[in-house]
Amino acid sequence: MKSLIPTLILLSAGAIFAQSNSKGPDSPIAVGVVTAVSGDGKTVTILQGGEFHRDLAIDDATKVVFVGMVKDAREIQEGYGVKAKVKGGVASSINLTQPVGERASLGSDRHTLSVEQVLEKADDDGNGALDYVESAKWVYHSPKHGPDHFTKVDKDEDGGLDEEELEALLKTVSWWKYSRQSPDEWFALADVDGSGALSKKEFTAICSGKSHLDNHFKRADSDKSGSLSPDESAGYVMGLVQSGGE
Repeated sequence: MKSLIPTLILLSAGAIFAQSNSKGPDSPIAVGVVTAVSGDGKTVTILQGGEFHRDLAIDDATKVVFVGMVKDAREIQEGYGVKAKVKGGVASSINLTQPVGERASLGSDRHTLSVEQVLEKADDDGNGALDYVESAKWVYHSPKHGPDHFTKVDKDEDGGLDEEELEALLKTVSWWKYSRQSPDEWFALADVDGSGALSKKEFTAICSGKSHLDNHFKRADSDKSGSLSPDESAGYVMGLVQSGGE
C-alpha cells in the first residue's frame, strides 16, 4: 500500500466536464479547475465546466479533501481539479485532484490482462499501488465519476490501490467488466426464457448503463426488430470491450 494521506476525491484538471447539477453560477455542485486562490486561502476561484469563473468561499466548517497526494501537495493550487458542494457561495466540501494530463493506453490487448498485469503497467512510480493520478491516467478515465469510484474502493484510505482494491475498481469499468466473459456467455446470461433473442427487459441484465437503457437498446437493435439477436448482443458487448469508455 502507498504511504499517502487519506484518500481524496480528485478530478482531472485537464478534462473536467460539467454534470447536470453543476451548471449555472448558483448550482449546488461546482465542477471545474482552480484558476486562483486568495492570499488567505479563504476563496478559491474555479473555471466551472470550462464556461465561467466562480468564487467559492472556504470557512472553518468546509471539508477539504485531497486525493492520493503526498504531504507537500496538500495545498490548494492553481490547476487542481475541483468538485465542491456549495450553498450560499460557501463550500461545505471541496474535493481536489492533481492534474492527470493525457490519458495512456494499456494496449490493444488490455482485455486479456490480469489485475496484476494492469497494476504493473499502470504503476508509474513502481511502488506497488496506484494513486489517483495513475488510476485516472491508465484505467478509469472519467473525470466525473472516477474520483468517487476511487474513493469507494480505497477501503483503507491510504490513497493507493493495491491489487485487491484495483480489482474492485476494474469491476466498475465497462471494458474490463465485459471482457471477463465471451459475448456468447453474456447472451446466455440474459436470455432467461431461452428464446434465442433478448427482449428489452432481458437486455437490462447486461446493459452497461441502466439509466440509459432505451438508448442502449435502440443502438444495439440494428434491424429495429424490437429484440436483440445473438449477433446484435455480441456487437453491443464487443463495442464496450473495444471502446475507451468507462
